[in-house]
Amino acid sequence: MTVIADAAYANGSIVKTLPPNVAFIGRARPDAALYASPRRQRKGERVPSPSERAQCPRGRSSLGMTIHGKDVMLSVKVFDALWYKVSGGRMLRFVLVRGWPGHHVDDVLCCTDLSLTADEIIHAYCLRWSLEVTFQEAKGRLGFEEPQNRTLKAVERTAPMALWTYTLTVTWYLQTQLGSSISSLPRLPWYEKSIPSFSDMLAALRRELWRYRVLDLLPLNRRDQKSLDPLLDALAYAA
Repeated sequence: MTVIADAAYANGSIVKTLPPNVAFIGRARPDAALYASPRRQRKGERVPSPSERAQCPRGRSSLGMTIHGKDVMLSVKVFDALWYKVSGGRMLRFVLVRGWPGHHVDDVLCCTDLSLTADEIIHAYCLRWSLEVTFQEAKGRLGFEEPQNRTLKAVERTAPMALWTYTLTVTWYLQTQLGSSISSLPRLPWYEKSIPSFSDMLAALRRELWRYRVLDLLPLNRRDQKSLDPLLDALAYAA
């Protein structure tokens, strides 16, 4: 099993307590205090930090990869060291990365599995991107960060409900609407989409719900006729 996390989770409370059969991949601090492999003492001699190693061109190699859909050529440097504050006596493999798309400074990743290559560590870390996009969409579209809860049950239920709504929306779209007319993507003179975003999926779901509530034909029974009141209420209270 492999745990992949951002820099906030690369700390002693998590990495030191991992079982031996669980690997950790995350972002490390450029100024991390590193040590050589321990012998008789708890930790070896102090060795250069990642930022100090980044100043030396020796040991770097080129690595072509696809990151977030872009083909890039990275400059990487791989080394093993002990980050005692974070991993205790467990050695870590570090990967210095230069040329990460959108980053103007060197990045450094760390991994507890010393058998993994730089390519494998970087590829695994990139798997986090879809999760980051999910959180961003849930915050911007589903109110994930808006509730101000104080009770335990509310905290446990409100945020997961937003993520459940996200999951149900995407599942509904992929199973029933992909390729249909209601899922048509907006075409603008300056921008044309080929892949739907979550906003497009949510818009398709809203259109379908309003079509059902307002436009679906019913038998000519006065009591069964659709009412425009829900639509008018939605327009009146729209943000």
